[in-house]
Amino acid sequence: MIMRNGLLNLLFISGLIGIQFCWSQKIERMEFEHSNSIIIGSDIGVTLKPIKNNRKGKVRLIVRKDGEIFVSRITNDRFLEIINAVDQIKRDSLGAQYTYLDPSSSSITIYNDKHDKKVYYTENLTRNSQKSENQKDFWYATKLIIDAARLRMEELIDY
Repeated sequence: MIMRNGLLNLLFISGLIGIQFCWSQKIERMEFEHSNSIIIGSDIGVTLKPIKNNRKGKVRLIVRKDGEIFVSRITNDRFLEIINAVDQIKRDSLGAQYTYLDPSSSSITIYNDKHDKKVYYTENLTRNSQKSENQKDFWYATKLIIDAARLRMEELIDY
């Protein structure tokens, strides 16, 4: 039993190292955007961009909110956790359970080193999204991004 757990841990760690190497070579930046068309100035933007030639493995995090810009850094491990969560999103366009008039919109865009991009988009992200089959993966990735940006999910208008 101990041998089996040790083997599983070794496989897990080697998988993380492989993912880290693979992703750190390809991702140029990730952008999260959230806005509500009814409320002027309600948009929030978070950009995560790996710092090149950085031995500490840090990632620059730029937050745009209320007309201000805040810059900080997060670890590469935290960035990889976010990338892995985004990678779990099953659909490019995720619908809400109910139809709303002028709902909020959220998107996560990943750019690679070949200037290709992958966009994930949803509307009306709420507390119930974490339980919704259509939105739970997007909600989790958003939660990780918002936490890394030192914001609160409540700052997303429809939350």
